[in-house]
Amino acid sequence: MSESGNSNTRHLLWNKAPSQSRCEHISGPLLDWIESVREDEFQDIRKRLSELWSRLPLELCAEYYARLKSRTESDVHSAYSEIWYRESLIDGGFGCEPPIACPIQSNSKPDWNLSAHGGVFAIVECCLILDTTPDRVERTWFAEASRILVGTGKRIWIYELTEGKQQPSARKLAQFIQSLNDDIHSTHRYEDNDSGWSMEFKLLPPIENPDASPRTLVAGRNHDFKFSAGTDRLSRVLDEKSRQHTANLPVVICLGWNDLANRPELSEVIKVLRINKAQYIRRQVAGLFWTQELYLWNPLVAQPVLLHWGGDSAKKLLASWTGDSRDVLLDD
Repeated sequence: MSESGNSNTRHLLWNKAPSQSRCEHISGPLLDWIESVREDEFQDIRKRLSELWSRLPLELCAEYYARLKSRTESDVHSAYSEIWYRESLIDGGFGCEPPIACPIQSNSKPDWNLSAHGGVFAIVECCLILDTTPDRVERTWFAEASRILVGTGKRIWIYELTEGKQQPSARKLAQFIQSLNDDIHSTHRYEDNDSGWSMEFKLLPPIENPDASPRTLVAGRNHDFKFSAGTDRLSRVLDEKSRQHTANLPVVICLGWNDLANRPELSEVIKVLRINKAQYIRRQVAGLFWTQELYLWNPLVAQPVLLHWGGDSAKKLLASWTGDSRDVLLDD
């Protein structure tokens, strides 16, 4: 189904009535799972996604529909982040539209053109950091378990984690956590013998109002699975994105960070920008929009923080951003 019969169509994201619990697993695209869950908070999620979708330029709908319906979660999340950032930039007072042509010495178009006062003043590159670690099993099960626990208020603190050679069952983990009472003093052990994963954890105090709380309902810390700076990965990502285009316009990077295990603090992000100031300025990077926990099912993503510097014209225009903004002084 679609809104138009011509080549530029806006397919409907939802085509069937929800019929299952969030704890029931389905095979298929992530968007199909969101469509199928009948709990009230998922009605709100679908409504919010539909609103974002309705405002996407019609000529882009075919491309983004294919990406949102992909069976590869990284494709889905990256497509969503680009749509989400577009709306956030517009809400903050900028124009944000698809580019017409590739920048000079570039084989690909940027994600968006950024405009203010009627003219384009920068190109936008979006990037979403997912919960993956090179040379180790990707923790997609962890994000899926968090998703299944949406609205329950359950959170855990992991003390010991043993990783196996294949993905454990997120559904079984979530069901195990849901079966526990709210005793925050006992230590629990969960084992997935099929995959070789095991963990010891305690329950954190329950969230009194899950609908008004962040959707990261599973948290952990030990020598192997922890909140850490993540600054090396941040430096590599910004280096790659700053090289992507050689343009005659400043570049603004929109970076969403969903890697819970390696999440830098805002102060560390600023430190990375200062350390690498010379190359960013040389590559015409004028600013960074930074946000965290940019998941499809998280309705409480905070407006991105703008960290900006650069030449006088770009800095002046970026200063018109109406959201949270920090001046990053890159000069010695």
